[in-house]
Amino acid sequence: MKIHTISNKVKSQTTFIFIHGNSSSSSVFQTILNSDLPYSLLAFDLPGHGKSAFSMNITDYSLEHYKQVLLTQVKQQTGDIILVGNSLGGHIAIEIAPHIANLKGLIIMGTPPVKRPLNIEEAITANESLPVFLTAKSTNDDIEKAIRIAVVNKNVRKNIITDFNNTDPKVRTAISKDLTNDCFANEYEIFHSLTCRKLIIQGKQEPTVSTLYLSTLAKTAGAELKIIDKCGHYPTIEQPQKTIQLLKDFAKQCGAS
Repeated sequence: MKIHTISNKVKSQTTFIFIHGNSSSSSVFQTILNSDLPYSLLAFDLPGHGKSAFSMNITDYSLEHYKQVLLTQVKQQTGDIILVGNSLGGHIAIEIAPHIANLKGLIIMGTPPVKRPLNIEEAITANESLPVFLTAKSTNDDIEKAIRIAVVNKNVRKNIITDFNNTDPKVRTAISKDLTNDCFANEYEIFHSLTCRKLIIQGKQEPTVSTLYLSTLAKTAGAELKIIDKCGHYPTIEQPQKTIQLLKDFAKQCGAS
């Protein structure tokens, strides 16, 4: 299956790898990829998203398959790795992290590392946008309303809607199925056990992921929590410059070169 990639290769021993979320695409990282970060940068469109291939087989959109696809891509990289995951991409990043020997850092945003059995009520703040991201077919009005809830920066809502509409609707069915079948690992334990540096970026106006949950997690897992004001679920596109500065600071803390 063809996987669309975007890269910005420079002479660096460190590669940032960006993983987008459900019904999104690598476009949410475009400003980051065009920035002056002095490291190699790599982003993917997950199967069924953006410019990557669609599939008739819904299992190609499962969390397990996404993890396999990403691990294959990541292991082709040389040097040190810093994983950056947004939303579903953050869950994927956490679950593949233990399998990456040269992992120097992990950054998640819009992602609550979940427990088993799934602790949805503890980690997630229910709102009207959630069903739209787990339903194959929604009305245009429902989609626009969901994006208004998820995204504070009005200037980028159109971009998020475009990504949503360009996603194979079966993706949302597959993710809903994985949630129902409790297919996620104990990410809470994984996150605690990782010995690399860890950073959680949270939009101050994030409507879905519990800031209290993340705050407690950061303290117990030895991670840093950074809150970005005037930002919802997508820090890299809603507040790209502030996010870039956080990435620069984090890379220095990881000893990236």
